[in-house]
Amino acid sequence: MQRNGTNYLLMCLKKLGLDTINGTDPQRNDPRHKHYRWYPSKDSIPQFLLPLYGNKISANSIEQINRICSYPQSTPHIVIKKRPENAVVSIANWGIKCGWFKNKDEAISNLRIIQKDYNEYYKFWQEIELKSSNQVIVLEYESVMEDSSKLAESLKIIGIKNLPKKIDLKFDGVRQSPKNRKKIITTEDYFNININLST
Repeated sequence: MQRNGTNYLLMCLKKLGLDTINGTDPQRNDPRHKHYRWYPSKDSIPQFLLPLYGNKISANSIEQINRICSYPQSTPHIVIKKRPENAVVSIANWGIKCGWFKNKDEAISNLRIIQKDYNEYYKFWQEIELKSSNQVIVLEYESVMEDSSKLAESLKIIGIKNLPKKIDLKFDGVRQSPKNRKKIITTEDYFNININLST
């Protein structure tokens, strides 16, 4: 999902000398796009994202995903996610920057909708991970930032071996994530509206 560390993950994999199948992106509603909404309840795609991410194709297994995308059946999948408060706030701030929202108030009024999309997206991938844990891993962005060995441990689970024991996964900058970007919405705003994380 966008604003959840996908560009950071791509940089990490490149630094580890690994090839990625979706390092360059087609249209956002193309099943081969890394942010494609595979989850079945397409009404969870926010209205402001429908022109970009709206789609009708879903799947219920990694085999189906690989078949639809014309990927080799052995293709492993790594899905990265931020903690909900960080992800939702980042998407809201990105929405202001991209013009999805006119101002902070409008962005805040959409936090629950962003949360629903986030929940559906990662619920889908976590269910796929449970079915195919040797081929799919859902990785927490903050855990990798705190301890880079977490990435190597996760990659081993899906069969990627011969990785360096220690590697520096800190970068001066990540595409679409400048260090000095303006943050209008904060995690305090997120917690102030008391989002129910289970919905």
